[in-house]
Amino acid sequence: MIRMASRWFFALALFSLVPAFAGEPQSSWVFDSVKPSPSPSDFGATDEEQVYNVILDQVRYWNAHDIEHYMDCFWKSPDLLVVNDGEQVIGWSEVLATYQRGFPNRAEMGSMTLQRAKLQRLGPDFFLGLSWFVVRTNGKDSYSTDTMIFQRLSEGWKIVSDHSSYLEP
Repeated sequence: MIRMASRWFFALALFSLVPAFAGEPQSSWVFDSVKPSPSPSDFGATDEEQVYNVILDQVRYWNAHDIEHYMDCFWKSPDLLVVNDGEQVIGWSEVLATYQRGFPNRAEMGSMTLQRAKLQRLGPDFFLGLSWFVVRTNGKDSYSTDTMIFQRLSEGWKIVSDHSSYLEP
């Protein structure tokens, strides 16, 4: 009798696992710009949409060659961390100065096209962003993969850490 009960328990336990393996695996990425999103919220933009809009603002300001407004997307703090292809810059003012020195002729900023963005919620006030860009300068394309940490601050969602890697074919 105990052996029969054990078999039934084992069978039920296995059967309960079937839904976990059926269909597509669940992803912890809550937003993907290349996949359709669920119907819009009745209460305004979701956190995911607000963070995605920060990424879109980056593209818009970069393409307008507006470094100062581009920097509005970042946390205005001496603790901001930006790593650009191996160069580490700490502090909002230092990042701004680096961009200004790097592009004395703003036309040399070229243009940026967002290929894809994915977001993963890290906590109630944090997201991890992963994005892919094509940056066109001087008639050549380079490809950027960025990882960003977004935090909800009193002034809205801001990038508090950004790492970019480039590939120039």
